[in-house]
Amino acid sequence: MLQKRVNLFGLWVDDLDMGEALSLARDSLDGGERRSFFTPNLEMLDGARKSDSTRRMLNCASVALPDGNGLLLVSRLIGAGLTQTVTGIDFGEGLIKLAGEQGRGVYLLGAREGVAALAADKLSKAHADLKICGAHGGYFSEEEIDGLCDDIEKSGAEILIGCRGFPRQETFVCKVLER
Repeated sequence: MLQKRVNLFGLWVDDLDMGEALSLARDSLDGGERRSFFTPNLEMLDGARKSDSTRRMLNCASVALPDGNGLLLVSRLIGAGLTQTVTGIDFGEGLIKLAGEQGRGVYLLGAREGVAALAADKLSKAHADLKICGAHGGYFSEEEIDGLCDDIEKSGAEILIGCRGFPRQETFVCKVLER
């Protein structure tokens, strides 16, 4: 599938609907390809507009799904051509459903200590076929990153869902991809 990318003040965003986004995720999993999905919103666009390093970090995403009507409005105002949004929460729910249907392992990362484990428990109850390979709180030091990356890799998870808030989750994903 050909991705249509639009440029919003230096931030590249993909004009995809939910079905197309999940199809890209499915193709990545089927092909064993590592692909990162970010969901930029207005706050992230503002950060990318103000900071070259933030823009480079956000643009490391394989796929950038427009999270919210704010990006859609900006796109229309500057004639960039986004036609729809795919919010992070909706994409995450679709990805969880896909993982359960295909028996894919998922690792949850984010929030205060214990919250990711609680989410894992609730998701496992809601999706009987979902395979949770691990969960870790979202607050950790730079010194802990290599060990955490090792844990994620050893877990057997094929999908990492990060919910650490901008820019922590995107920075972490870029570091994981560098490894």
